[in-house]
Amino acid sequence: MNLNDVKHLTIDGKSAVRLSVGDNVLWKGLPEGYTRLGYIESTGNSYIDTGFCPTSDTRVVCEFMHTSTLSTVNSIYGGRRSIEKDNFSFRVSANRWQPCYNNEYGTFTDVPVDKEWHTADQNKNNFCLDGVLRNTCTYAEFTSPVPLTIGSIKGNAGMYDGYARFRYFRIYDNGVLVRDFIPCKNADGEIGMYDTLNAVFYGNAGSGEFVAGEAV
Repeated sequence: MNLNDVKHLTIDGKSAVRLSVGDNVLWKGLPEGYTRLGYIESTGNSYIDTGFCPTSDTRVVCEFMHTSTLSTVNSIYGGRRSIEKDNFSFRVSANRWQPCYNNEYGTFTDVPVDKEWHTADQNKNNFCLDGVLRNTCTYAEFTSPVPLTIGSIKGNAGMYDGYARFRYFRIYDNGVLVRDFIPCKNADGEIGMYDTLNAVFYGNAGSGEFVAGEAV
């Protein structure tokens, strides 16, 4: 059996979403009735609330595309107390990429801000784009009082909208994987992301709508 061709697995009569041997993940999928999507796209007021409050030791790895046509700040993901405190987030501002960590903005401009697919890896105070280290902030212990959101930044003062596509999104807590999201549509047709690690579907927590990529 080629696991890459399997859409659903049933083990001991139960629908499986993840097959691992030790730390090696052999297969990730969705429950029966779900449809995997190539991506989901946040459109300003749509976002996923991960339920996880980021800390100084959080790591996020995701494949994303910045899609905003506005000249204002575009929030990709994050959770923070304020702009200058307990901030773990990533945004795009005009022609600048801005990974934020605690009270620092890790602005860099040596990579053009475009509407192409990129891989972000924000590991504690270090930020890599497409496998290249682009910024290092000062390490400091902190915990955001609000959960990290995908497709927006959540703060104590409210939500900050984002326009972006996501192919996958993973969250680590001090090196331990705690969320492993893939885009999907559930059996009721709701667009969102499925956490294959904890077998939980996360729908849109905002007031807008997600755009669904093609079924894969």
